[in-house]
Amino acid sequence: MSSSRSVHLFPLIIAFNLYVVSSFFTHSGLVDTYAETRAHTGPSRLLLDDKTPLLTSYTGLGPLDAYLAEIQYIFVPLVDGSSWEMALIGWHWANLLLVVIVVMLGESLRTGRRRDLVFFALWGLSIQYCGYFITMPVYCYVHLLSSATRTTQNNTTTRQYSAAAAAARVIPISILVGYVLPSVAMSLSPLHSGYSRQVAVAVWQNFPIYVAVIQWALTSSSPRDTAPTKSSTSKSATISLGSELAHVYSATALVSGLMHVAGLVPIMLATICPEQLTALMDESTTQSLRAGNFVLPPKWDSPVRISSFAEGVGNFLRYDYHAGTAAALLWAAVLQAKRARGAPTGMNGWLASTGVTQMLMIVATTVVLGPASTIASLMV
Repeated sequence: MSSSRSVHLFPLIIAFNLYVVSSFFTHSGLVDTYAETRAHTGPSRLLLDDKTPLLTSYTGLGPLDAYLAEIQYIFVPLVDGSSWEMALIGWHWANLLLVVIVVMLGESLRTGRRRDLVFFALWGLSIQYCGYFITMPVYCYVHLLSSATRTTQNNTTTRQYSAAAAAARVIPISILVGYVLPSVAMSLSPLHSGYSRQVAVAVWQNFPIYVAVIQWALTSSSPRDTAPTKSSTSKSATISLGSELAHVYSATALVSGLMHVAGLVPIMLATICPEQLTALMDESTTQSLRAGNFVLPPKWDSPVRISSFAEGVGNFLRYDYHAGTAAALLWAAVLQAKRARGAPTGMNGWLASTGVTQMLMIVATTVVLGPASTIASLMV
């Protein structure tokens, strides 16, 4: 299959993801359980701990405040320390979002246009507000189509590429300040009251904007051309940008791999020697962390309904993670196939040139270091 034909797999992925998630909502009883949870808490609207009042005012904008209030039911259990299972799901999501936001920011620099930071922020906000399972395959599809257009109509100048290479060097700072710090602040459960934790969740929700603003501020003094022409495009400047992004992606893959391994430790202990965890958690929690229970959610059309809203949230977050990441892995593989030098074109050419050994290494990397680390590695 050629890489151009591979691109058109993404609409099928989008449709399949929508079917799977909507079917899960219907068959699991998550929607009904959510309605029952809201009714149970009464007019005061309590969180799932049945004691913390839900904060309903954040920005003064009615629809936005209503949304930020509702997402507290999803995100607070990930960071309030009430559940080992939910905390571990949150850890793996933090790892995934780190890679996704780095890669999306890095790819926005390849055009050499600083205004593409706006599109980066919009895509990031779409993940936060619309769901990763649907936004990621849409982003991948649009990105591959637009990159094909840029290949034939490249008017980026040498100075723009040089400025983009300089911008790539400050990506770690933008991610640290715009994403990592808000994530850490949200996760410091012992320092939060019920209200301050909800504020921290609401602030964190918009981290793509912070990353974009910081990236723009750090590169605002970069030179810009007023009349870019194709003839001024420099191959060396393009290679310099690619090299800088490769360094960023490699470092991100390493950090992501270490985070994934750390997150695997309790899963492996619960699976191989659960007695080692009995001092920290009860038997039901240990069972929930076993690999077979933790990694994969129940089948989307399973007639078995969830026993609690928290269980439904955990299963939805698993579907969200796997559905979006499958699209991201395919996207990274297609991009690597398109950018490979001296190799046969297309996915078939990429598979042929990669070889069995390297393919096995990719699979092993995904299992041991996680799919997020694999995505970053394929982008190098």
